[in-house]
Amino acid sequence: MVKKDELLIVVDAGHGGWDNGASWNGRLEKGDNLRLALAVEKELKKENIPVLMTRDTDVYVSLQDRAAMANEAKADLFVSLHRNSYIEHTPNTNGVENYIYLTAPAETTGRAAQYVLDRVADVGVQSNRGVSRGDYYVLRETVMPAMLLEMGFIIDETDNLLFDEHLEEYAVAIVAGIMQYFGISETESPTPPPECPPCPPCPPCRKRRRRRHGRQC
Repeated sequence: MVKKDELLIVVDAGHGGWDNGASWNGRLEKGDNLRLALAVEKELKKENIPVLMTRDTDVYVSLQDRAAMANEAKADLFVSLHRNSYIEHTPNTNGVENYIYLTAPAETTGRAAQYVLDRVADVGVQSNRGVSRGDYYVLRETVMPAMLLEMGFIIDETDNLLFDEHLEEYAVAIVAGIMQYFGISETESPTPPPECPPCPPCPPCRKRRRRRHGRQC
């Protein structure tokens, strides 16, 4: 089993800076991506798993720099976080999906992507759109298993509501999927010791008293 402190996970918040990504009614993808990335970073640190962020503020980072950062650090897994979009809203433009590269091996990259997606779906989503293959730069140019997770459609209000309400839970789920892929047991919260039952009331004291003449009452 892999030791936690021997791993390095890259968390990539898509877009940033002048690159807003998708937008909808004033909502910007770059902001959602960063919020989730920071929550995932927090959960990884809770598990004592080393993490490298491609950005942790609202700055632009090129795709080339994102991939190079992960490759130079010899990371074990690359997780790019995004929100989906489309030119128009239809009944099918909702839900979460995960992408891996066109030729990525199913037994490693595909398995990691499926674990993460399944954990996210367990939290609650409109639809699970599955793991697909795509020719995205950060998937093509990274040398470690890499996924691009689309966390719902930014043009769908229900997806947005789920994203906002379950942000922390999604972060926990993403980390749980990562740990499952590496065969790491999830940290269990320590069970508090059972509370002692209340002590029964003490019986009234019956003190022996002597009268002056020596008899007991």
